[in-house]
Amino acid sequence: TRRDSIKARLGYVNVHSDNFGGGEIRGQLLHEAVAYFYTPLSGAEQTPAVNTAAVGAAALEYTGSSAIISGSFNGLSSALATQIRGGSHLHGAMAGSNGGIITDLVVTSSDSLNGVYQPANNNYSVSQGWMDTVRNRMTYINVHSANFGGGEIRGQFRPLSQNLYAANLRGKNSTSPRESSGTGLILVEQNGTNFASSGSFNNLEGDFATSVAGGAHIHLGMPGMNGGILIGLNSEVGDDLKSAIFLADSNQVTVPDSVMMMIAAGNTYVNIHSSTVMSGEIRGQVLPEINMAPADVAFVSPASGDTITISGDLTMTFAAEWDSSVDPNDNKVVYIWQLSVTPDFSAPAIAINTGESTAFETTFGAVDTLLGLLDIDSGEVVTVYHRVVASDGSLCSSATVDSVYLVKGISTSIKENPYFDQIFTLYPSPAKSEINLEITMKQGAVGDLYILDLSGKILRRERSQLHVGNNIISKDISGIQPGTYITQLVVNGNITAAQKFTKL
Repeated sequence: TRRDSIKARLGYVNVHSDNFGGGEIRGQLLHEAVAYFYTPLSGAEQTPAVNTAAVGAAALEYTGSSAIISGSFNGLSSALATQIRGGSHLHGAMAGSNGGIITDLVVTSSDSLNGVYQPANNNYSVSQGWMDTVRNRMTYINVHSANFGGGEIRGQFRPLSQNLYAANLRGKNSTSPRESSGTGLILVEQNGTNFASSGSFNNLEGDFATSVAGGAHIHLGMPGMNGGILIGLNSEVGDDLKSAIFLADSNQVTVPDSVMMMIAAGNTYVNIHSSTVMSGEIRGQVLPEINMAPADVAFVSPASGDTITISGDLTMTFAAEWDSSVDPNDNKVVYIWQLSVTPDFSAPAIAINTGESTAFETTFGAVDTLLGLLDIDSGEVVTVYHRVVASDGSLCSSATVDSVYLVKGISTSIKENPYFDQIFTLYPSPAKSEINLEITMKQGAVGDLYILDLSGKILRRERSQLHVGNNIISKDISGIQPGTYITQLVVNGNITAAQKFTKL
């Protein structure tokens, strides 16, 4: 009967509008309770995030003595992993961290890819302390599948809010993409002009830089761009100095309408600063939930298996082009192109955020310099791997890896060099304000020192007279943006050596 359906939480109110014919706002009919909590379920809330089409939602009603959970999920990529204590549980941890099971949840499922949390089967006696844990955003539902044993979709319980946002934190989201072990997730709840933030991060490579105005902030800026601080975030730093949690009670702010509109438009991001990367080691765009990753893209050129000979005019264009991505949430999409000498991309030689451009362009001269950094001599052939990921600033698509063959055919080998026997020494790296280059010359020469970005663009040039014996050249880099750069030494116009360095 209709009464039984409503008692089973199967009824909801839907309000349709001209812009949203399927419904603009909706609310589930729940029983009278002391407090209500809600969470969407998606791969975006997993740690790390999982790219999946599966979605769901759950509500928790607190009656004063019991917690009643109801909801559903659908579209798992593989069967619910019922062998893992039934396949779904309530866990204890902040968003961005993984925690132990608090209680198993009972899932009613007819085909193993979809499931329902029936309130009659998910009614638990709870203490006031148990509910304080829920209020502090320290509980989440996890749904395990055969493909994702650690969990395919997940959702953090929060009080009812007007709008929910999430920012997945990773090094790849920075304007100068980096491979960082750090990960995290910040959730933002909106009620009018009031915003509450909660979550955590873990495993930074550097120590959390609380000296940088507290170390964590919400900034103004679209994906691929940097901007000023809008909201400071208050943290509780872990004993290892590489992790922190953000409690909602300590991160409640009221903002002007202009900031509220920036957040709603996806034009803000969370940035976590560290001692290794003072400008920000991990970052994530604040985007509405449920958020899905952009679609994968394929390369247009060069074709997989092509052979490219780096010879002739150093100013000739070397380019990689790919198809455009489509974002299922209509978020802005930027692209990250990576080049590596290993197919697992464990240490990319180049990682460039190309913005909205579907191409990366550099010069043959820059590629020749890169091959020199990889100790590739003239005439040698090297297999390099490249890939591109589409990103909305929070979630990234998966990437198809292509390979090409590069033949180095331009510069004189260091081993044959009449001016020096080995490439110069560069220190320190990472560096904050100055780098030093040390080189021993076999004969005097004029040296041109270049600093280039990874696209091959020359940022600085300085000419020096190099003498027989040991030479030390100091270079001020305080005016250069944080990132990875190439220092190139050209001796008498045509003899080249190069080193990479990182600017903090």
